[in-house]
Amino acid sequence: MELGVSYEPLFVGDIFVSRIHLVGAAVTIAFFVAFMLFFRTRTGVKLRAIADDYMASWSVGISVERGVGLSWALASVVALGAGVIWGEIQGVDQSLSLLLLKGLTVAVLGGLDSILGAVIAGLILGIVENVGADFLDPLVGGGSRELIVAAVLILTVMIRPHGLFGRHDIERV
Repeated sequence: MELGVSYEPLFVGDIFVSRIHLVGAAVTIAFFVAFMLFFRTRTGVKLRAIADDYMASWSVGISVERGVGLSWALASVVALGAGVIWGEIQGVDQSLSLLLLKGLTVAVLGGLDSILGAVIAGLILGIVENVGADFLDPLVGGGSRELIVAAVLILTVMIRPHGLFGRHDIERV
């Protein structure tokens, strides 16, 4: 099944641009704007309150179960959109599971509660992965990208477990 996006190249001056990558970027920006607007609504504020402190949210009458269900539904919609576009770009095979490690690394590096952190961490991880692979691949014979991603994840958890932009809450029980 195809998305209906043409495979013909799009040239902007001397630059070749893939149409499906443009569609992916447009969908990403649309999701980003939609979620930024959604989290300013009453329901979005409730979801942010649940994420901040579910016990306090529950005590003031917010349905935590409904909020958790809605957050899973929203995450599923985003995952579906990303999966469809990625499947159109890359194809679907067993190597698709390697994206889980990259996605987890981006989420942990940026901070699990920071959208801006995820965007910046994605850029950082992409740069570190590509530059590191350029240096390491000639030395080890290739295939160092996944090792670099795993090393970034391990170092992040060891050095700064709440990520670059995540909140550092200390709770004493």
